[in-house]
Amino acid sequence: MATESNLKQSKNAFKVVGKVSRIDREGAYRQATTESGKMKDKDYRALRFGVKTSETNEITVEMFDYQPEEIFMWNSELKKQDGNYKGTRVPFEEWEERQDELREEGYAVLQTRVGLTTGEDGKIVSQGLPSFVASKLIAEGLHNGDSVVVEGEIRYSKYTDRNDKVQERKTYTIKKVFKIKDIDFEDAKFEEI
Repeated sequence: MATESNLKQSKNAFKVVGKVSRIDREGAYRQATTESGKMKDKDYRALRFGVKTSETNEITVEMFDYQPEEIFMWNSELKKQDGNYKGTRVPFEEWEERQDELREEGYAVLQTRVGLTTGEDGKIVSQGLPSFVASKLIAEGLHNGDSVVVEGEIRYSKYTDRNDKVQERKTYTIKKVFKIKDIDFEDAKFEEI
């Protein structure tokens, strides 16, 4: 029997393979500025769409993020040179202007991984992006019926509804999105993931 002292907290991860749905509906992608509260006047982006994992099953995946002030990046070469290297932070505006140059210098954004296009070699071109940037790229780059692999974290939260009842909410938060070859749910070799 497990005791409290040997249990470790872990994040719940998910992976789904299927076809994009409901990405064309109004409100699937939103960009706005908060009007009140602790984050008043902060720009945010939100994305929410479905992934059909079979003809009869669909999971809703989503992401939400405020425009960051800084971007955390990792450079493996710098870590090899200096064992004390703990990553690099760059102002968001600087990252936006220099992102290609920073990638060439070996820096990677670890927050969200997106691969929606193929290179000349036929392989998916993927890149690490802040989720604030990734949500817009995904919304513009995916269409209903596209076949994808989506991975991320399952997050749990509680809120009080209008009847003063505490409700629990489960959110499938996107961390990776990759387009794949078209899936055929009717194919005998198809396995639902």
